[in-house]
Amino acid sequence: MHRKIFNVALTYIIVFIIPIGIFAATPSKNLGFQGQLYSSGAPLSSSVNATFTFYDSLSGGTVTGSPISKTITVNNGYFGTSFTEADTTGVNFDQALYVQVNINGTDLSPRTAINSNVSSLKTFGTFTYSSAPAVGPAGSLYFNTTDNTLYMSNGTSWTPSSPWITNGTDAYFSGSGNIGIGTTTPTSALTVNRSGTTASIMISSYRGSEAHGSLIGRGARGTDTVPTFLLNANDGDRIFEVSGQVWNGSSFTTAAGMQFYGKNHSSSSLPTYIRFNTTAVNTIAPREVMRLTADGSVGIGTSVPVAILSVHGSASTTMDLFNVASTTAINYLTVKNGGNVGVGTSTPTAQFTTTGTVRFA
Repeated sequence: MHRKIFNVALTYIIVFIIPIGIFAATPSKNLGFQGQLYSSGAPLSSSVNATFTFYDSLSGGTVTGSPISKTITVNNGYFGTSFTEADTTGVNFDQALYVQVNINGTDLSPRTAINSNVSSLKTFGTFTYSSAPAVGPAGSLYFNTTDNTLYMSNGTSWTPSSPWITNGTDAYFSGSGNIGIGTTTPTSALTVNRSGTTASIMISSYRGSEAHGSLIGRGARGTDTVPTFLLNANDGDRIFEVSGQVWNGSSFTTAAGMQFYGKNHSSSSLPTYIRFNTTAVNTIAPREVMRLTADGSVGIGTSVPVAILSVHGSASTTMDLFNVASTTAINYLTVKNGGNVGVGTSTPTAQFTTTGTVRFA
């Protein structure tokens, strides 16, 4: 007659609710028990006869209470059962306890220590593997020693018990949703909600020779694993944007911003430009007010500057195109929207007006 020998790794999820003081009703003392069984190195899937006996020491010792016999179903090596208060009658929970597990007549070694705390819930140990084992029943747990992550089974696959996973000294979010700080309803990959006057986000850098705090936005076509060059789509591809949103009475809307663009990129040419947008009085839509081009030209009121500085005004505005004055409002140079130039005056009445002396060499 051949006897099956089982190798076992056990995890115990122990719940002790021990009454103290005066209660309206006496709470029950229940014990939940989970384990994992292997036969010849493979996870077992069958029904087995199991006996659980409580001892007061790791080896030898005295039995406390009566042995508990159950027929349990093992699925992909995992099983779970529970002991009622009647099952544990006579078990002294006020001392060190060790469980001896017997499967189909074979004692499994070693016994496992169980500790109890009054009115507490504790989990003692879990399975540890360097890679994912066979999927257990829903609720099963195992700890992956490679990525230092606790996984839980949903019955068909292992998923991280927390969406945050460590990678050495780094940590990353493994979920597919958004992250909210200060909000339960994040609307972007990272949403930070902060009331008061303190900064919502602070970037600090400390170096021995040079501080270098930075905020970097990346942009490329393709995917995060296979990026490709930015191309010419209308005004180009947007690389990064910093926007200011305000409340319009029903929702938040963008009212100002700075946008970084790139177009027609190659390994030898990476031209970029920057757009600045604001919203005028009595309007609700932002528009471009200034552009810094790839060649370094600045356009104010125009997106195609024809000089290092090009300023375009609107016929509908009375604002000067250009003005140089002292801190005491003495005008040195004024260029009116209609084209008149004033030197020493802010109100030129001719194409060129001056209040001073003109010298022609």
